[in-house]
Amino acid sequence: MNFVPILTREWRCLDWQRVFHRQRLGVAASAAAGLIALAVADRFGGGVNVSRMVTFAPLMGIAPFMLFILGLHGASALLATERREGTLGLLLITRLSGWDIVFGKLLQAVVTQGVIFLAAIPALVLPLLAMGSSWRACFLLGLAYGNLVFFSLALGLLGAVLTEGRSAASWCLLWFSPVLVYSTPFALFVRSGRVMEWLSTLQWLNPCAAVAHASSAAAGFQPERFWGYLGATHGLGWLFAGAAGLLLPWANRRQAGRTPSERWSWFSSVKSTSFESRKRLLERNPFLWLNSRDRWASTMVWLWVLLPAALWSWFIWLTWVLRGLNVIFVFVIAIGLSWAMTLACMVPAHAARQMVADRLSGVLEVVLCAPITPKLIAQGTWMALRRYFLMPVSAVLGVGAILMISGYVTFGFGGMFDTEDRTHWLWAWLTGILFVPPALWALCWVSLRRALFARNLGEASAIGFVQVLFTVFFVLWLISTVSGYSNSPLLKLVLAIVAALLLLTFGVAARRNFLKNLRSAA
Repeated sequence: MNFVPILTREWRCLDWQRVFHRQRLGVAASAAAGLIALAVADRFGGGVNVSRMVTFAPLMGIAPFMLFILGLHGASALLATERREGTLGLLLITRLSGWDIVFGKLLQAVVTQGVIFLAAIPALVLPLLAMGSSWRACFLLGLAYGNLVFFSLALGLLGAVLTEGRSAASWCLLWFSPVLVYSTPFALFVRSGRVMEWLSTLQWLNPCAAVAHASSAAAGFQPERFWGYLGATHGLGWLFAGAAGLLLPWANRRQAGRTPSERWSWFSSVKSTSFESRKRLLERNPFLWLNSRDRWASTMVWLWVLLPAALWSWFIWLTWVLRGLNVIFVFVIAIGLSWAMTLACMVPAHAARQMVADRLSGVLEVVLCAPITPKLIAQGTWMALRRYFLMPVSAVLGVGAILMISGYVTFGFGGMFDTEDRTHWLWAWLTGILFVPPALWALCWVSLRRALFARNLGEASAIGFVQVLFTVFFVLWLISTVSGYSNSPLLKLVLAIVAALLLLTFGVAARRNFLKNLRSAA
């Protein structure tokens, strides 16, 4: 086995070095901002132990699940880049085997994620030590999280070998999510019985189980369970990586020269209406047609809007049937937040999708040789966004208004609110509904600007998402903390104006840079 050529090839790439430097700098800056936020909150919060409140929920709750998703997406991009540039087949005709390519990619990703993780250690370890955790607990927790990243990267590589690169992470997450549910707070809402017994039996496949048992193992309580989960999932990760290396040559031969639509028989027929639709779109805007060839964009956003609503509605039904504590308003808030996160992730990603693909493949140079101006390209992009996402966004805003009014009229869906809580409920939902369109507008422009230099779609949309929303929420939190978390209407008005100005600044600056630098980026 000789994976050194793959490893050195990746590390010598100048684009990878620049991206790696930006990622380390971003993580270190985020860690510093987190520590500063804790210090400011502890200073102006009256001596409240903020570290216990801030770190416990992310580390022991949903954080392993989110880290697993990030690992899957990172691994799927490793082979997607090779397929898009046409270099995967060239690598396989050399003396390198499938195992050499997969293990080289895997080692490069593990080292990259490890170095990035080192930049965030101060923001992770110091709050844990402030909570009273020992150095042994921190070490075991770091070991469990490292194993989680390795497992997700190996599984993502196997999915990227067997499926198309951009859908590999989604398929892996879909098939593996029942096992992961047991280690998340959602397991509290699964009724005991055969389902829970089945999920408990499959925990030896779950890398999050080692994270859940790290603290108890450090305290000396059943450490064999922690090491058992850790060893089993680590061995399973190597098994996934070995299977990916074994199947890579066969999968590449099978997918060579075939488009994704040709792999499914029901896409093979060509309808006459498609030519009419293409003519109509080309007459309106040439770039609108290029940006409107994704068959599943609208269907996927409807699916991701309906699935969280169905999940949280099931929890509402369980609360109603079991006659426990009435927390229906909490699940209604979760529905609204899940819708907002879905739109904030999918709409900007689609805005930058065509631009990133055309720039990396060289099509953007051909497009700009035609009598098409940057403003015409931007106009076509926004027309495609309206074509795909106007109905889902309108439905989310309409249903959100209905939920807002229902919660206000029913005093929190069952009398859980007093007069002051009703005012907070109405203000929170109203500002959320009003700020969804400008937030999507700013996120789309920032994603389009980042599409001019990003290596892939994830860097264009995800980093733009973090850049805009993290800045807005951090500034709003800082103002609220300094003002002592006052509930005065004046402070709420100031926060709304500041948020609107920040979104306007991001959107206008990104639009100007996009139109100015589009031709030079091609």
